[in-house]
Amino acid sequence: MIMPFAVGKDKAAEALINQLGLSIYEVLVFGDDANDLSLFRLFPYCIAMDNALSELKSIAWGITASNDHSDSIAKILWDFGLGIL
Repeated sequence: MIMPFAVGKDKAAEALINQLGLSIYEVLVFGDDANDLSLFRLFPYCIAMDNALSELKSIAWGITASNDHSDSIAKILWDFGLGIL
């Protein structure tokens, strides 16, 4: 995917948390591919999917099941006590 230099998930997420009055420490981001690298560099709490690029996994705060499983995000939220299954 080719996008303009100033456009990315990190810019969109940063604009959203600013609008909501949140800090980067109040957000949990998930990713599995190269287009998620900018998010992982911006947010300290980033979770890589088990099938993610090794580069993402190496900088991730945590790793959850592959995104081939429909409950992979719910699983990590449950593990951290942030969700109800």
